[in-house]
Amino acid sequence: MEDQNKKIPARNFNLTSFKKATTDIVNLNNSSYLDYLLDRRKKIYLKNYTPEEIQRIINSGSIEEQQKLSRNYFNKDGFYKQLVMHYASLLKNTGLLIPTPRFKTTLSKSKQQKAYFNALEFVDSLNVPMLASDIYLKVILDGAYYAVKTYDDKNNLIILELPSLFCSSSYKNLQGKDVIDFDLNYFDSIGDSKVRNLLLTKAYPKIFLKAYHQFKKGKITNLFSIPTDISIYFSFSDTSRPFFLNVIQSTIDYDEAVHNHKTKDLEEIKKIIVNEIPHLNDGTLVFEPEEAAEMHEGICDMVKNNENVSVITSYGKITSIGSNTTDGVHKNYLEPMIDNIFSRAGVSKQLFASTGTSSLEKSVENDLSVMMLLANKVSKFITDIVNNKFGSKELNFIYKILPVSLYNEEDYITSSYKLTSSGYSYLVPAVAQGFSQREFLNLKDLENDLLDLENRLIPLKSSFQAGNESTEKKAFRQGFAKDNTK
Repeated sequence: MEDQNKKIPARNFNLTSFKKATTDIVNLNNSSYLDYLLDRRKKIYLKNYTPEEIQRIINSGSIEEQQKLSRNYFNKDGFYKQLVMHYASLLKNTGLLIPTPRFKTTLSKSKQQKAYFNALEFVDSLNVPMLASDIYLKVILDGAYYAVKTYDDKNNLIILELPSLFCSSSYKNLQGKDVIDFDLNYFDSIGDSKVRNLLLTKAYPKIFLKAYHQFKKGKITNLFSIPTDISIYFSFSDTSRPFFLNVIQSTIDYDEAVHNHKTKDLEEIKKIIVNEIPHLNDGTLVFEPEEAAEMHEGICDMVKNNENVSVITSYGKITSIGSNTTDGVHKNYLEPMIDNIFSRAGVSKQLFASTGTSSLEKSVENDLSVMMLLANKVSKFITDIVNNKFGSKELNFIYKILPVSLYNEEDYITSSYKLTSSGYSYLVPAVAQGFSQREFLNLKDLENDLLDLENRLIPLKSSFQAGNESTEKKAFRQGFAKDNTK
């Protein structure tokens, strides 16, 4: 103690140099420790909305703002994308084309049969499962699906989807059909003039080219009302609002909670080396700040390859007080947040992490009932275009998408097959399996006419079948046996 309290000569201490050394220590410590995980999380290429922006857009934002918000968080993956994709891909979109002959008209006539098979071929060319799934995705994600009907050089129907950010629909015509207003500024947004001219002359109906020229001459406004005989519009409601828009904020809250928990976990496994520089009891420094900085640099060099170690160099004592959070508390904190996401969406979380069957089955039934609202609109759309092309005074058609998904197909096929014994359709269980009507007919022709499977796939004889063997076959078999014993 006496040696420690012994007076030493005055030192040439400079506060400026001390501050500079302290700054160097901090900078050096930051460069020796790099949190790679947090660094990766900062590389976000999509927009990060503030909670205030999200609430404003959800409550009073324009349709364009709401669509951009929806697509932004869909592209970021996570809960929001899972919900959208679940609903968009829920139905198998298998359907039946049903001919409806008028009174005293029979389907046995060659004229009606030809119309029916031509209509079947046309429906298959539409690829209804893919078309319907694309419509569902756009309606759920953007709030509406916009398209126009056009035709190629061979008069084949082409459904051309329109950019949703340049479309809107706010009223119906006298026939009750939704009118699409298309913003002609879309073509000006295409920087390449060759691409713009190609779209106007080759891809879009000619009426768009005419309207665009009138717009450029100032004769009409930028909003062009597309004739309803070529326009295609689908939505859940008249608002054209993204279906799960109110879920976005809940998913963000959950992601932030998970990120905070990961950050805390990282901090709990990190070690801090405290390099306390000694000094005398009267506060006299034993080492100059520059010397302390050199010692700090040496320690940092020794541990720089361990990313979970930080170094603190100080002349005074440092104390860190943290909260002891257990995993149980963390799970109890996140569980209600997950429940809140699915509650806002009206979906059971059992869909993505099933722990039981009863609640999941009921949830899928609710989801099917929601999606069938949109599927029935698609069925009506296909019915209309088939009748416009192949319908007549004697024969019309009805197209129906069946309420079948991967979740309920087994029960649906089993129940519909049981009804065949009471005279109901054989086509329903076949189509529910995923076959189109033409595929099912072609498959049966293949089995019966070409492969002759009826005679090739002969079942094994049971004792009952052997007892009921015909007299002719029995006599032939016994005679054959006698001949072989001679």
